[in-house]
Amino acid sequence: MIKEIFDKQLYELRKLWANKRQLTFQVLNLAMIVFSALMIWKGLMFVTKSESPVVVVLSGSMEPAFQRGDILFLNHAVTDV
Repeated sequence: MIKEIFDKQLYELRKLWANKRQLTFQVLNLAMIVFSALMIWKGLMFVTKSESPVVVVLSGSMEPAFQRGDILFLNHAVTDV
């Protein structure tokens, strides 16, 4: 069963390699997704003035305020009061 899946995937990759236009389209799509994620990350870094604007709580040391797995958005912007 695994060999059949592997052979099918190998066949699809060979077919994609033969069609250069489709291969280029797939590579450009992947590049757009990666660069979009990087631009969003850099934008969040600029707006929040934090090197890590999004963090995930990995341990229970912050309980009861934050549970494991919570996603936190950090903001180091200084406001005048």
